[in-house]
Amino acid sequence: MTPERQALLALAHVISNGATDATIPWLREIPGLETFCALSEDERLAEHERVLGRGVFAYESVFTRDDALRAEGLAAEAYARHGLSVDEPNHLGNQLALYAQTGDLTFVAEHLARWAVPALVAIERQGGPFYPFVGSMVRELLGRPLNGVAVALPETADPLDNDKTGLRRLSEHLLVPVKSAWFLSRGDILRLASAAECPCGFGSRTQMLEAFFRTAVEHERLPAAVDVLLAELAEWRQVFREQAPAWDARAQLTEAVLKRLAAGVAPAS
Repeated sequence: MTPERQALLALAHVISNGATDATIPWLREIPGLETFCALSEDERLAEHERVLGRGVFAYESVFTRDDALRAEGLAAEAYARHGLSVDEPNHLGNQLALYAQTGDLTFVAEHLARWAVPALVAIERQGGPFYPFVGSMVRELLGRPLNGVAVALPETADPLDNDKTGLRRLSEHLLVPVKSAWFLSRGDILRLASAAECPCGFGSRTQMLEAFFRTAVEHERLPAAVDVLLAELAEWRQVFREQAPAWDARAQLTEAVLKRLAAGVAPAS
């Protein structure tokens, strides 16, 4: 196994299980992680729960289905053929581990190339002392395997072209990664709402984003609120342009939707 794949295997374990005592000796050798490695295992696992338990739902089906629901896809048998046993075959950490073990570029093309980059960016956007590093390092390690792999995303429509689209339906559209190109966690929505000065309350992600838009409309702050979303999307596109052109094209459509919204193409109430 190459050093790159050994590093990817260690990071895959972290994405699946958190930074446990088993991986800390390896992580301590990486400059910049000293403070995080000094945390107790309970504190490190709490950070994993925040980012990958309650934050990003890092499953292939969540990023590739047009309803963004977690569902079965890759079967456990794909792992069993290589002597691996996993409970969640569609989880990002497990897929990364399978590639790290096998070096199978066909597997990368059929699975990881379709969704790993947006999932990793979503993990990076959660902030904190550790997971932005994990996401960016995994993207760097996947750079060569992903290079040149063509990805086709399913077609999607502009939700503002439908006169039945209200703030709820618009929010639902923007929260489906394969339709909008990004994944917004509850933490992301809270962060964006704070930046836009448009309180969003609590609840499901859809309820929070809908409340964000409703507050912006009621307080005549919609253009300013959309500017905050566009700035967030620009951060995603910076990565997509380099590593995921199909997802960048999808992000361009979302940018157009948001600009139409700011220009006064209002959804139904």
